[in-house]
Amino acid sequence: MNFIHKFNDLCIKVVQTISLLLLFLLTISTMTGVIYRYVLKSPIIWLYEFVVLIFAWLVFSGVVMAYSRGENINLTFLMNSLNEKGRLVLKTVIDLINMIFICMIIYFGFQIVKSTASQSYQTINVSLGWFYASFPVMGIPMIVTIIDRSIRRFENIETRN
Repeated sequence: MNFIHKFNDLCIKVVQTISLLLLFLLTISTMTGVIYRYVLKSPIIWLYEFVVLIFAWLVFSGVVMAYSRGENINLTFLMNSLNEKGRLVLKTVIDLINMIFICMIIYFGFQIVKSTASQSYQTINVSLGWFYASFPVMGIPMIVTIIDRSIRRFENIETRN
């Protein structure tokens, strides 16, 4: 199980690095677009599509980081009303539902990527598949994180007994 913990830590570090680079690129691109449009009165036409592409990847990398920190949406009122065993069962059920949902998104997401791979943006010569690939690609570290979190949860139970 130590391998999964290390692999998850590596995935999270890679996603954090990618997120940082994307955030920097998004900030620079947006600032450049504003300067060219409003100061120089000469908008960069392709910049909008480029920013949307970066933003999609940044959003889904943020979702991975939220999962890794356990900051995804929770029903805290329900969790708080249960005893420790009930919380464990509910968290396990939620993890299973999340994994099924993410696996479906990964599968169907790659189908969408395949169907849009031959199409490109209007102003940049980039396949639309890159936009749609953001969730299925980032879904993989989400699955790894959920598996790691579940294993850690059950390891904590074993060490308490």
